[in-house]
Amino acid sequence: MSFASRSLPPESEDPPPSRRDLLQMEREALIPLVRPRMRTERQLRIRRRIALLTEQLMQEETGNG
Repeated sequence: MSFASRSLPPESEDPPPSRRDLLQMEREALIPLVRPRMRTERQLRIRRRIALLTEQLMQEETGNG
């Protein structure tokens, strides 16, 4: 064990992401994939998934989920 590793405080472990955080991360990852004015099947699937994630996030915020 080196001096540097002994002198650093132990790292705190981050709690696992919540379901809401996972939904937000997936939605944020999909948004840049949307291309305006393109109506391919892939684009439609991405848009439908974003809409579904948005709906689930809104349900969780209002407590109806």
